[in-house]
Amino acid sequence: MGFKTKIQLIQRAKSEQWYINFPSALAQTMELDKAEIVEWVVQDKHCLILKRIEAISKVPKKTDQNSLIDCCDLLLVSCPKIGFQLNP
Repeated sequence: MGFKTKIQLIQRAKSEQWYINFPSALAQTMELDKAEIVEWVVQDKHCLILKRIEAISKVPKKTDQNSLIDCCDLLLVSCPKIGFQLNP
């Protein structure tokens, strides 16, 4: 599924700024956060790739109503292995 958007240009006396609005549905699907840093990569003249700089943190926010077990499971999946093993 694609999302069409118009490119906007604001021209000033000594500068210009180009804007691309990011559709809300797409931002929500990608779980983007406010002020998240992303990078535009030019593949060719017809294709731009939006790349996340840092991996998504799956640790729940304080407002999430997850159980303690769910939180621990998420932490174990998110954290790198450090040489210990959990008993089943």
